[in-house]
Amino acid sequence: MHLFVPSRHPARLSPIFIGFTLVFWITLPASTRADPPPPADPQVQPETPKTGLVPPPVAEDEKPVPAVAAPALPALTGTRLSISRFTSLAAGVEDLEKVWAVFNSPQRGEARERLVALAATHSAARLWLFMLSAESGLATEVLAAIPQLKKDFPDLKDFLVLKAALVHWKNRNLEGALALAQLVATGPYAHEGLALQILIAREKQDGPQLEKVLARIVESAAVSRSEKAAFRVELATWMHKRKAPAEQWLPHLMWVWTNTPLSASSRAAEAMAQTFTRKGLPARATCAQKIERAQILADQMLHDATIDTLTGVKSCTREEQCQMLYLHGRALSFQKKRKEAESVLFRAVTTCEKTKNLDLRVKAKYLSGRNARRQGKLDLAAAYYRRVHKEHPDHTYADDGLYHEALSWFTRKNPTRAVAVLRDLVKRHPRGDMADEARWRIVLADLEAGRWAAGVKSLASVRQSQVPAAPFEDWGRLLYWQGRCAQLTGDAAGARTFYAETVATAPVTYYALLALNRLEQLKTGDGTALLKKLMAATSPSAWPWATVEHADFARPAFARLVQFARLGLSDEMDHELHLLDRDLPLGEVPDADRPFWRGMMFAYLLVGENTTAMRLQGRVLYDHAQGWPAANLRRLWEVAYPRPYDTETRAAAAKFGFSVHHLTGLTREESLFNATIRSSAGALGLGQLMPATARSYAARAGVAIGTDADLLVPKTNLLLAAAYLSKLEAQFNKNPILLTGAYNAGETAITRWRAQYANKPVDLWVELLEVSETRNYIKRVLSSMFAYHLLAGEADFPRIPLD
Repeated sequence: MHLFVPSRHPARLSPIFIGFTLVFWITLPASTRADPPPPADPQVQPETPKTGLVPPPVAEDEKPVPAVAAPALPALTGTRLSISRFTSLAAGVEDLEKVWAVFNSPQRGEARERLVALAATHSAARLWLFMLSAESGLATEVLAAIPQLKKDFPDLKDFLVLKAALVHWKNRNLEGALALAQLVATGPYAHEGLALQILIAREKQDGPQLEKVLARIVESAAVSRSEKAAFRVELATWMHKRKAPAEQWLPHLMWVWTNTPLSASSRAAEAMAQTFTRKGLPARATCAQKIERAQILADQMLHDATIDTLTGVKSCTREEQCQMLYLHGRALSFQKKRKEAESVLFRAVTTCEKTKNLDLRVKAKYLSGRNARRQGKLDLAAAYYRRVHKEHPDHTYADDGLYHEALSWFTRKNPTRAVAVLRDLVKRHPRGDMADEARWRIVLADLEAGRWAAGVKSLASVRQSQVPAAPFEDWGRLLYWQGRCAQLTGDAAGARTFYAETVATAPVTYYALLALNRLEQLKTGDGTALLKKLMAATSPSAWPWATVEHADFARPAFARLVQFARLGLSDEMDHELHLLDRDLPLGEVPDADRPFWRGMMFAYLLVGENTTAMRLQGRVLYDHAQGWPAANLRRLWEVAYPRPYDTETRAAAAKFGFSVHHLTGLTREESLFNATIRSSAGALGLGQLMPATARSYAARAGVAIGTDADLLVPKTNLLLAAAYLSKLEAQFNKNPILLTGAYNAGETAITRWRAQYANKPVDLWVELLEVSETRNYIKRVLSSMFAYHLLAGEADFPRIPLD
């Protein structure tokens, strides 16, 4: 929720308007003013995705209803969200759909006349018209609309009151704004209500009231850390103005310096402390405060600032010294100052060993091992990794220690010792997070040595202990190499069986694509026929579920979220998600929370946030990966693989004769279609191009680059990416694997690495790449390329030279 920018027009409203608004708000039950927790111990059984080719039947009461003022059947009932009824309130009404298309755009004001005509019969039109009136400061229209909107949207009462308060503020009716802001300051819009009270107190120069409200808002859990920092500086300023003792306002400044390092608020806090006390905040900070600040900087990968914060710290406990040395050594290691890092980390290991901080005792040794390995000190690395698993066998890093000790032995060309360590890992930690990877590395040692018969046996053994899990890349790898070993030992029939199984059970993965190519190699037409069979099933537009259920769906905040989604109001929807204490996940979520995020995926789709929906489906849920993009899974695949810049992508690919599916897949993996993203290394835009590389291909692409900001223009970035890729395609003889690897690591590195294993087929060469980033990148991009290829309706699969 964003507060309006204050208007300077002196118009004021009559107190009658204030009283009118107070009456309609007070008459509602107090229980609707807050967002209670979910019911205790709800008996909810989350649904799992159905992977069959026939969509589940939709019950009569699940069918979508027309979007009218009062839907007969709600989208949300208790803990149950009906997907078929979770639709726009404009759905099915042509004029409303036209408004929906422009309402969240700069042209929204143009919809006003149409909304006036629709408001008599459609609740969505009334709400949108209300918002346009509020933005224009039309207090009479806003207050007149509220009684009916209360009936239309009873869950949004506080939202309506806040909007009315903001209209009063916009029109400089401070008393009216204050009265309503105080009403919402205890419910779901408490943060916004308090923020508005602060604006009013500032305008009135009411120091005591401002200080009182600031003291409340800095303790609010709904306020972000950066907002709290600004408010704390302001609070300290007012406290100083009334000549409060420094010990009352300095803690606010110290909190800002500690919790928001390098921010404008932090600089203001430091300046204020220096000006009024002649002693800066760093000189006042305790060891604990410096460590907390350094940890925040370290999490932001600001290594210089981390080291600066920790420099010159004295009078610390041994526990604090352990933390400081670890953070200092970590920062040096990330800066690639390996020798300095080695010394500091040695002291961290020694110091932490004398504390009760088990986590840092382990991490200091583990990081020391990683730093030593990157220096090429493999004996030292192995020694540190060995200490991790020997001294801390029950820690979660124990299996990591064993695994990386094994890698050190592989690097030293001692595969026998490495495999022995890996077997020890599997024996000691059979269910650890490194167990499957350790089993694979044992197999890979056989493959690298060309021991195909041994590979048959080791792969069969690994298969017995590995559990398939979406997105099935690891499972596909296992089955594909079973096929390769069978093929290379002369068992063509066995190879065909394993390849077909790879395709069937690891849908649209890198390994399914390789397996289809190998099947075609064994017998022309086999790969094509199998793919055609798997993609043959079709269905009407349907999802795998009719409903999703979760305890949080019963909370008032989620009811409001559903209403906002149906109205197309994404900012307001995100406000409610915050009230549910939910942040968008970056990876795997507990099974119990999967239905919640499915519901959120549908909400984001409804408001047009397709890339956010893609992140949820394609990076968190993986429901689509349960089968091929056919029948009731196709729409999930389309969510996971959208085409937000399709016109520009097609034009760029066509100009250079490069595969549009490959270019789309690559930009998905590079940037998740965020056109304005900047990496910490300086790569920019959809194709994550380094400025120097982009400029070197500007003439070839036919574009002019003035500043680096030009690379954030989708059309420009895609043309440059396509120009670079087409050059790599020619250089690497049209091999998608090699040119993709070169885009990530550079053509010089790929040429050198390929020469290192020149006698190995390309599929094995990928597995032997020591740089995991490039290895995984190749697999992700080719998998995405394959997905876009299929979703475009291509009849066959991409051909890849593998030998």
